[in-house]
Amino acid sequence: MPPALQARSARVTPHAHYKTLPGPTYPAKGVLPRRAIAIGLLCLITLFAQEPSSSLRNTALAGRDALKKDKEPGPSEPKRLFRTLALQLFPGRGSGAAASDELGGSARFQNLAAILLGLIFVQWVALIVQAYYLYKVAAESRRASHLLRDNLKVNRQALEVSRQALILSQPPKLTIRSVEVRPRPYASGEPFNVFPPDTTIECRFLVRNAGGSRATVLYSAVTLFVIPHSEPLPMVSPLNGVTPNDPIIPNMQLKPGEFTFGIFVRRTNHEEEGSIKDLYVIGWLDYVDDIGNLKHTNFCRMYMRGRFVPVNDPDYEDE
Repeated sequence: MPPALQARSARVTPHAHYKTLPGPTYPAKGVLPRRAIAIGLLCLITLFAQEPSSSLRNTALAGRDALKKDKEPGPSEPKRLFRTLALQLFPGRGSGAAASDELGGSARFQNLAAILLGLIFVQWVALIVQAYYLYKVAAESRRASHLLRDNLKVNRQALEVSRQALILSQPPKLTIRSVEVRPRPYASGEPFNVFPPDTTIECRFLVRNAGGSRATVLYSAVTLFVIPHSEPLPMVSPLNGVTPNDPIIPNMQLKPGEFTFGIFVRRTNHEEEGSIKDLYVIGWLDYVDDIGNLKHTNFCRMYMRGRFVPVNDPDYEDE
């Protein structure tokens, strides 16, 4: 080899540099693929061993909810109402919460809605039962009140019949007693003059209820009647057709055994002389019992021997 080529070959051949400078070393053939496979397996094992992140979990749950919503039909009206009620009760449970919390809250809301629906139904049934019970109680009370009213009416009628029977069996009876005239008749000692002329005369008598029930005095009348001794009482009473002068207070009520007084006042007239006179107290009473039965009593008393005695004449005297 010529010297020029040797020098050129000496400059180009790198054997000398290769021996003096260290270079990168390469593994043997087949070692690199085995290492890559081991590293990949280790990464997969590590990935499955770790807990999934919240974002991935939320994304998966959101996708599953969307898939369920697509598969399931739209919510009915009661469910929407329950969800609205639940949102009003728990306003913090909104769309901004996590998907898992929303899923759990939705289940709780549905349970709460079911409980509320059950309570409303139970309360409705209780109200119906209570209304029916109150209706029955009111009906029974009304029937009992009607029976009580009918019994009370029957008892009142029985008492009224008993009272009327008692009144009819023991009616009132007004009697006249203790007839008195002032001044005293024949006080002057002259039988021809009963009273002094132009004298005020007061007649008083006692009225007693001798019956068994109450009497109410309506009207009464009384007068002093002077006639000659030789003449009888007139056929028609001197009080017939005369307006009652009411010596007894009208509407006076007398229970059995009670009494009152009648008073009559008048002035004497000039009497004819030459004959002996007889003095009479004539009167009558109208009264009713508690049933309304009208009763009439006549009385006529003649002055004899210092006192007034009943006359024996049924047209004038009822006793």
